[in-house]
Amino acid sequence: MRVLLVEDDANLRFGVAAALRAAGLAVDEAVDLPQADEALFVTAYDCAVFDRMLPSGDAAD
Repeated sequence: MRVLLVEDDANLRFGVAAALRAAGLAVDEAVDLPQADEALFVTAYDCAVFDRMLPSGDAAD
């Protein structure tokens, strides 16, 4: 399973990505909405995990 993790806090992103990888998932990381948008455009993900409040905008919009 391939997951996109979108989180601007480097320490939190590292920890969550490490936990997901330890569970056997393939994890790609993005730090903001433009980077996530690009990743979603070029790669098919089974799941995307977004930080709700990113500096580049609200991920729920």
